Amino acid sequence: MEYLPIKNKVVRETFKFNFTICISSLFDNYNNVLQFAQTMEMYKLLGVQHVVIYNTSCGPDLEKLLKHYETEGILEIVSWPIDQFLNPSRGWNSQLHAGEIQYFGQLVTLNECIYRNMYQSKYVLLNDIDEIIMPYKHTNLASLMEDLQPAHPNIGVFLIENHIFPKTQFEESGKFKRAEWKNIPGF
Repeated sequence: MEYLPIKNKVVRETFKFNFTICISSLFDNYNNVLQFAQTMEMYKLLGVQHVVIYNTSCGPDLEKLLKHYETEGILEIVSWPIDQFLNPSRGWNSQLHAGEIQYFGQLVTLNECIYRNMYQSKYVLLNDIDEIIMPYKHTNLASLMEDLQPAHPNIGVFLIENHIFPKTQFEESGKFKRAEWKNIPGF
């Protein structure tokens, strides 16, 4: 394989943000308001100051919530109408899902987000909408990185192990089925 060297090696000491989360494109009128609010609030608790999301299409309820977080200053919404120009695949596996660009340009958006934020944010994390990087030995992402970075001074990228929690497991008592949430889409 041939590799292209990175030539823009500007060293920064200060950044506008400590943590930026890049979320690839919303599509198919995604409208899981409860999940999105939970994710954003958890990110704030973990010390994230900036979230970037690429919007191909989302539902009207989520659109309102996106505007709220944008007004709050934590969310940057990048319009991503890729489906008006190309026929995107409808799944992540290119072997099973044909299209002119993989999964609504998921890899393209994440790559663009890295470059968009490389001089703005000390750390850039790449996540899906249904993923949260949750440190289990640290109270927030800053303390996690304070341990990881000195222990691995020559490492520039960390791959975080993931664990998938099944959607089939629900709490039986109903204590999370709140009356005030019954008209809010999502889970």
